[in-house]
Amino acid sequence: MEKVMNSFINEHRDAFNEHFNKYVNDKISNREDYKEIMDKIHALYEKYPKLRAFIEDEKPSSFNNEETDAFCEWLGLHDSLKIIELLEAFKLGGKEAYIFFEEQGMLNI
Repeated sequence: MEKVMNSFINEHRDAFNEHFNKYVNDKISNREDYKEIMDKIHALYEKYPKLRAFIEDEKPSSFNNEETDAFCEWLGLHDSLKIIELLEAFKLGGKEAYIFFEEQGMLNI
C-alpha cells in the first residue's frame, strides 16, 4: 500500500484527541467570526464572574435573572463555536477519507 500524502490519522494516532483539538484551534483561532464570538464570551465572563466560575471551574452556583440570561447567551455563543469546529472536523474528515481511499486503491474504479 503506497502512502499518498501525510494523513492526520497516521501521524497522530496515539494522541488523536490532543492533536485534533490543536489542529482545529490552529485552523480557526485567527478567523474573524471565531474571534468575535470569543470576545463576546470573554465579555460575558468579565461582566458575570459567577458565569465564568460555573462554566470554567465547574463551581456550582445559583443565578439571578440577569445571570440566567447571560448563561442562555453563552449557550448560543458556545453552539456557534461548536458549529465552526465541526465544519473544520468535516473538512479534515473529507481529506482523511480521500487519503484512505487512495492508499487502499479504492479510487481506481
